[in-house]
Amino acid sequence: MNYYDSYSTDLSHIADRRRIGLWINQSDYAVKNAGGSEVDIHVLTPFSDPFLLNKLPSDTRTILDLVDGYLTDKPHIAKDFLRYFLRTSKLKALLKPKRFSTSLENVCSKVDLVVVASNEQAAVVERLNPNVLVIRDCHDELGPPLQVRDFKKSDNFNLFWEGLGFTLFHFREIASELGLFLLETNSLLHLVTNENFPKYGNKFGTIRTRDLVKDVFGPAANHVVVHKWTQEKVIEVAKNSDFGIIPINENDQFARLKPENKLLIYWRLGLPTLFSDTPSYLRVAKAANVTGFSVKSGEWGHKLGELASTKENRVKNMDDVRSYLLETHSKQVILRQWKVALESLSDTR
Repeated sequence: MNYYDSYSTDLSHIADRRRIGLWINQSDYAVKNAGGSEVDIHVLTPFSDPFLLNKLPSDTRTILDLVDGYLTDKPHIAKDFLRYFLRTSKLKALLKPKRFSTSLENVCSKVDLVVVASNEQAAVVERLNPNVLVIRDCHDELGPPLQVRDFKKSDNFNLFWEGLGFTLFHFREIASELGLFLLETNSLLHLVTNENFPKYGNKFGTIRTRDLVKDVFGPAANHVVVHKWTQEKVIEVAKNSDFGIIPINENDQFARLKPENKLLIYWRLGLPTLFSDTPSYLRVAKAANVTGFSVKSGEWGHKLGELASTKENRVKNMDDVRSYLLETHSKQVILRQWKVALESLSDTR
């Protein structure tokens, strides 16, 4: 491999180590053609400078690893131009201003291969580039998949959520229903996230997570516990929680195109999980035969109450979740997928 525009120099970023960083860390990661010569491959991300494509040697094969729903995101024009400016050579961005969404579509159409993280993303990309493959994230670093566990409580629940601070706004849509549930059942919502995060452009300003929690949950904020995100803390808090929740704002097209990673992580940690009915979550839930845990917008209060009032066998049909993860999302499976993707470019052109 010639080069990878990584999110971090040491491949420690989640988008590196859980995706193509897995392949790069293998001793035999080089890709060779039929004659035995190494093939130059350049892997880009949505954050790569779009002008880079024009600078690469003509025999360099290019891959775009696209894991988020930028292609369906339609932000305000000012935000779209700002994204482009922040991720592009500054002088060229000033001389040739462009919307980030337009620039990304252009990159998609020009690379030799686009790798995405879900079937739904692939369907969007195919209109721009027919050469698209789906490769999931690898979560083996969190340990082997645990059997999804049942719980016998009818109150004093410990609910689990983990993620980046800026995605906490998804709780606004369900805050009144969830807050009422926390108060009535004397339960706690545990948020494993960053304690502070940027307010603008993922770079500027600061939002304190604790302040945001008070704003979103109001009287129920005292029933929300913020834990500083570490991989160890995710595992620890999940182990002591009864079930997980994943709310997604139904009007956020960017989030609704996200892959199923968060749900797969919760399952891996042994948590029965209530989740918004996004296309990717519904697809894997159907594959694992647990669609009963999906929640439509406006039905969170009902679903939470239903889960609390059920006295036994709350995790019916979840025995197959662990098998599903082992068969479809192990490190070995994902490494094979990267091998196929990279070697598909070894004798093109």
